[in-house]
Amino acid sequence: MVAALNTLEAATPASDVPTTAAALKRAGRAARTMQHYPIPVCADPKGYWQAVLARIRVAADGAGASGGQQTLALAETALRQLPALERKLAIELQGTVPGLSQH
Repeated sequence: MVAALNTLEAATPASDVPTTAAALKRAGRAARTMQHYPIPVCADPKGYWQAVLARIRVAADGAGASGGQQTLALAETALRQLPALERKLAIELQGTVPGLSQH
C-alpha cells in the first residue's frame, strides 16, 4: 500500500490520470486486504486506522467509476485527508502501545 500511495502522491500533481487511477486501484486493493488485519481496539480506540483504510477504499472505488479530472480530484481529496489521520493515529499509538515512542 505504501508503494501505491507513493506513486499516487507523485502522479497526482503531474495530472497523470492513468498512473493516478492505477495507483488508486492498487492502494484500494491493499486497503481491502489490510482491513482483515486490524489494529487491536486497545491500541487504536478511536478507529483511525480503519478511517485511513476507508478513505483509500472510497477514493479507489471512485477512480474505478470515474475518469479524467474526476480521478485526479478523488486522489487529491484522499491524499489531503490522510496526513491528519496518520498524525492522529501516531499520537494515539504513542499513548496506547507501551514502549512506542517517536524517534
